Amino acid sequence: MMQYIIGNFKQTIYMHCLRKTALVFFIVSILLPVFSTPFKADFTSVSLSPSSGYIYSDSTAISVYVNSGSDEFVGVDINLAFSGSVQYISATGAARCTSFQVTPGSGTVNIECFSTQHEAGATYNGVLATLYFKSTAASGTSTFTFSSVDPNATSKGTGTYTLTSAKNPNTGQGGGDSLPDSGLFDDSRSLIVLGGVLIFLGFFWNQILNVGALFLGKVAEKKVENRRSKLEKGF
Repeated sequence: MMQYIIGNFKQTIYMHCLRKTALVFFIVSILLPVFSTPFKADFTSVSLSPSSGYIYSDSTAISVYVNSGSDEFVGVDINLAFSGSVQYISATGAARCTSFQVTPGSGTVNIECFSTQHEAGATYNGVLATLYFKSTAASGTSTFTFSSVDPNATSKGTGTYTLTSAKNPNTGQGGGDSLPDSGLFDDSRSLIVLGGVLIFLGFFWNQILNVGALFLGKVAEKKVENRRSKLEKGF
């Protein structure tokens, strides 16, 4: 009888421990993925600049801005979609992007930027990429939207542009062969004054040379006279 009671007691304790172990294992299996997955906050915003205007037939620059907010910026993967008769040309990435790549598609471009050389915890708020597009139509409109952003951005800007067959008036500014619009040589009076100053300096320098030559000549003559006088006294 006593052995039966002891055996039953041991079995009860064993089952109790087994249930506790199962409960702990169940709780750990639920909480482990939560604590093992790093928390990643949403970026504050992605936007386009300018967000309106013209897309010309040769080249038009549209910049993509990103604000990571309080989250460390280690990279971003963006899909930018656009409508209308627009063709992607090229792109330049920000200095923050250690690795930068743009992959064009049909009516879309994928932008990948990864940062590996920043300080730990460093955020970012600025230009991510400058994209260049051109219009292949004489008229119409094109709408740019962010179809996906990873990490997600709370605010996603858009852009609406007018298509034109005209050339970009801002392309190549400052690249002409003409002189600057302002400066010393734009004013004829300044040119005359400069010429007068140069002539005066030339005349002044010439006088200095003449005086120097005259002085050296007299010194040489004096030396010759002294030598002649010594020779005459010797005889």
